[in-house]
Amino acid sequence: MASSRKRVTKSGEVRWYREIRIKRDGKIIYREGKTWPSKRLADEWGKRRELELAQPGALERMRHSGTTLSDVLSWYYDEYKDIARFGRSKSYRLRAMMQMEELRVPILSLNSSHLVEFVRARRRHAGPSTVRSDLAYLKNAVKLARGHFEDFPVDMRVFDDAGAVCWKNKLIAMSARRDRRPTDDELRMLTDYFRNRAMKPKMVIPMYDIIWFAIHSARRLSEILEIRWADNDSETLTGLARDVKHPTKKHGNHRKFKYTREAWDIVSRQERNPDDDRIFPYKANAVSRRFCLACRELGINDLRFHDLRHEATSRLFERGYDIVQVQQFTLHESWRELQRYTNLRPADVPLLPAAPHHLDFSNG
Repeated sequence: MASSRKRVTKSGEVRWYREIRIKRDGKIIYREGKTWPSKRLADEWGKRRELELAQPGALERMRHSGTTLSDVLSWYYDEYKDIARFGRSKSYRLRAMMQMEELRVPILSLNSSHLVEFVRARRRHAGPSTVRSDLAYLKNAVKLARGHFEDFPVDMRVFDDAGAVCWKNKLIAMSARRDRRPTDDELRMLTDYFRNRAMKPKMVIPMYDIIWFAIHSARRLSEILEIRWADNDSETLTGLARDVKHPTKKHGNHRKFKYTREAWDIVSRQERNPDDDRIFPYKANAVSRRFCLACRELGINDLRFHDLRHEATSRLFERGYDIVQVQQFTLHESWRELQRYTNLRPADVPLLPAAPHHLDFSNG
């Protein structure tokens, strides 16, 4: 029950302090108080507040009264970064998002306009597809918090409403399909660049071999750096790719793949590390950093390491392998996925003779 107490200030003014205490099993589980200039106002507030707190879920929601969206994201990061094994990019973006002023909104007052403002702020530094992923990260964090904390006071429909506004205004979008392949000149420049640096003592990472292994194996960088000596079979020229990218199976999706002869030769000349069974025992960010630096110094624009996988897959088709055979090298799940990497150059398509039973009167 609420109770009002009379208080006199140092200046002699009379104030009324109304306090609400709620007990369960003999223990105070909630306490709230407020000072008013008159007993009538204090009593009215006390009765109204008691009725509000008596509503189902009201006390539980008050537990989160000081929680912001940034706090939820921070909890999600700490709780799931190791369980879900966040990648470098996702970890970096989540940490950056935690510092954003737009996410310091209390979750009790969260609405779709707050999320739209967050998207607008992110668009100043990132493209529409990246920001779409950021909004999805935020939605997933809140969804998990709703399942973890009792009566978590967020209506998930605010994300749907915000998403609809952002899609309509083209603030977010699906990622654009890339068809970038390195030119012959670019490959020559990269080859010369890393060959020359391979002679220097500080060049520990064999970038020349890693680049050409990517081109001859069609492996992602994360997969290249996890291939083990113990998983290779010299008779069948096969290896094991660990944690292959999959839309639902994030971890443990280990799959056998076929080596090309060129890729196997590159692997065979690597030195074994007695303390690490990985063939290329290096960190992904170190490899990526050196690749980006090389492109910048050589004046190669808009080339990513992952584009080497496009190059590799296209080369497999250009060699004459069919779709089923190419999949044994690349481990793509479907033809639709594989099609986006099959960027054959028009100049490289051979002209085949017409079938002998086809009529042709084009020569007059």
